[in-house]
Amino acid sequence: MDALPVGTHLQDGAFVIERLLASSNFSFTYLAREETLRRAVALKEFFPLGCRRDVAAKGVLPQRLPAAFEAAREKFLEEARVLAGFHHPGIVAVHNFFQENNTAYMAMDFLSGQTLGQLLAAGHAFSEDEAIEIASRVGATLEIVHGSNFLHCDLTPDNIFRCDDGQLVLLDFGLSTRLETTHYGTRDLNSALRFGTPGYAPIEQYAAEGVLSEATDIYALAATLYHLLTGQAPLSATDRAYGIALPAPRELNPRLSVFLDAALLRGLQMLPSARPASAREFADHLQNCKGFESARAQLIAVFRARAQQLQSGQNQTSKSTPNNAMQTRTTTPTQPVQDDSGCVQFAFVAYLMLWLFCGVIWMAWLIVQFLYVRW
Repeated sequence: MDALPVGTHLQDGAFVIERLLASSNFSFTYLAREETLRRAVALKEFFPLGCRRDVAAKGVLPQRLPAAFEAAREKFLEEARVLAGFHHPGIVAVHNFFQENNTAYMAMDFLSGQTLGQLLAAGHAFSEDEAIEIASRVGATLEIVHGSNFLHCDLTPDNIFRCDDGQLVLLDFGLSTRLETTHYGTRDLNSALRFGTPGYAPIEQYAAEGVLSEATDIYALAATLYHLLTGQAPLSATDRAYGIALPAPRELNPRLSVFLDAALLRGLQMLPSARPASAREFADHLQNCKGFESARAQLIAVFRARAQQLQSGQNQTSKSTPNNAMQTRTTTPTQPVQDDSGCVQFAFVAYLMLWLFCGVIWMAWLIVQFLYVRW
């Protein structure tokens, strides 16, 4: 009801509203036409929950706490400045931002596709390979963001957009914050938009003087992958802090590999220092999980093949025993029969034991790594 009507002109006719695309607790997003360049743009309007629109003047008026409204509006403009400073295909591009109607607007690329949250809602089942690819590409984008001393602070399936051409784009930097070394990354408790989305925000994001770092976004990325692979959002960090255990991903999706399960749980550690130190490290760890699972599958295949060969050899030996017995009765003492089947079996057993020894050593190393990640 409070959205701008179709045909509304903004910034002296530079933008014309065509339709409403989406709404949230903080904003409306419209499909608009930029008249000067004759192109479609996504126009985001700052409109927090609890505001109302003066129909006559088209102004946005807060119901209460005008000072908080103005501070949040400045935060919205800061988001636009942050995005305008990036030039990366994985970050939505902002072309223009301005203030009008007692609120603020930003004009962004109009993207064609769906968010990962919309794909989940439509019943799309994400495979391990697909999730690892998403982590790799989103992680590379986060490396750019973190390298510029910014954090996203609200990474969720709804804020990762998959374009029709397959490109993944990060949306909604409304909670983004600059890593200020002089303040050790802490944020003011009075910040109206500090908490992020429950289930994806780590515990430090709820604390008055919580230290935010790259690990904050890594937790959110791990939570996003958890949701993609299990179909359920993880428990909120506040529930976990209260003592409620987080179900392991394999408890919800038994088809997941043990390695990926451990990697996701490491990214979802409550202590920031227990998580991977960077988005690149987390993405590489997931890629290694894929390699470990492939090696495990190959090792199991080798064991099965060798076992089948040994069983086949034993069956052939048992079938040829009567013939061997007849040949033994007809041979003379001066012509002994040579039987090398024992040597062949010994070679097979020795070869199998060698593979088994290597497998035990390898599995012991994996168990140590798994226990280190879990505890």
